[in-house]
Formats: sequence, structure tokens, C-alpha cells
Amino acid sequence: MKNYLEIKSFGEIDIQAFTLIGASTKRGNSSMIGMYGSGNKYSIATLLNQGIDFKVFSGENEIKFTTKEQTFRDQEFKVILVNGVETSLTTTMGGNDWKNAFAPIREIYSNALDEDKDATLTKTDKFIAEKGYTKFYIELTEDVDHFYKNIHLYFCTTNPKVLYSNANGSMYSNTDDGNTRVFRKGILSHYDTKNKALLHYNLDNIEINESRVVKYIWQINYKLAILWKSCT
Repeated sequence: MKNYLEIKSFGEIDIQAFTLIGASTKRGNSSMIGMYGSGNKYSIATLLNQGIDFKVFSGENEIKFTTKEQTFRDQEFKVILVNGVETSLTTTMGGNDWKNAFAPIREIYSNALDEDKDATLTKTDKFIAEKGYTKFYIELTEDVDHFYKNIHLYFCTTNPKVLYSNANGSMYSNTDDGNTRVFRKGILSHYDTKNKALLHYNLDNIEINESRVVKYIWQINYKLAILWKSCT
């Protein structure tokens, strides 16, 4: 029997969250993590493309995702269907930033936290639909299991080893063999195994792209200089 990572949040997700590109009620709201309105679509596309088993429940109703082959200019694509209805989305959506298991989990869990600050992560082997809640079940592959067991490496707000924090950012003990990890609003947004760091950092005001990855490395350097200068 397979094990799954359950991501549960209060409120029932609207099916349009998976079909309406660019539609985001969070754009311009600085208290929210998301902003682009494309993350859920990329997440579903990535899970389908990687062959990771998953299920989504909006309240007591399952939202079903399937694919069908379609040819465009002599190339084959897999078009995504939501509850049997064809969309304009394909499993090739995203890019290099989405070629890992963490990307869809990051997006789904981030959206869950935007809707419900008490959203939960649970390991389970059962699917339980529940009225009033949204639930994602993602197959516990090796990479997904690594996220579950080491969540502080991906969401630093779960890391109790904060060394210093002020309005400019936070510093954490590096628990990842010296690899550089920079978080934005608590979520891993820059990862570098070549340039080592003594600490991990969480910064709020750095620009990210649609894949939640830091746009400009110079902003990290600049913000860290300010953080260190203000550190007592």
C-alpha cells in the first residue's frame, strides 16, 4: 500500500484555481505568499509529468485530473483535463525550476498556508474527503519523503534554530552540509551547493519569479549586507 503526504487546509478550493491562468486574488497583498495565479496549474502539470500519483479533494468532492494526447505542429503534447473537461494546459508547463518534487509541494503548501495559517502536513495511506476542507494527497516518493522529514530545509519557519531576527530578516544555523539556502517569507527560494554558507537566511523583500525562485542574486547580497549591518 502506498503512503501519501496529505496537505490539508480550511476552505474548499474552487475548481477554477486549476484552469484559470493568471487569476489570483492575492496579487498586491503583501501578507500573502502567492501572487501570480499560475502555481496550482504548474503543480498539477509537474506531478502528471513526473508520474507522481496524487489526488485532490475540495470538500467531499474529488477533482480528477487526466491527460490526452494532442498534436501541435508535428509535436505530441499531453493536454490536461479537469473532471473530464479539456483545458489549454499541458504537462510541459513550467521549466527547469519545476523539474523536482519540491516545486509542486512548495506551491501547494504555500497556497494552503495563504488560505489557512494552520494548514497541516501528514503522512497517511488513506484518502479521506472532508466537508469544509481542501486536501491534496501526493505520493510519498523518495524526494517527497525527504521534504516531509526535513521540512525545515524548505520552510524555515519550522526551524527552531533561529539565531537572530529583526525587521531586515532572520539567520538560522546551517543544517545542510554548508549548502546555501535563502528563504523568502519562510519559503526556500534560492539553493546553491557550490557556494557554501555558514548560515541560512530568511528575507522578506526580495523579488521572485513565477516559480518562486529569486530573480536577482545581487538582491540577496544587498539584503544580507543590510541584515548583517543591523545585527547586534
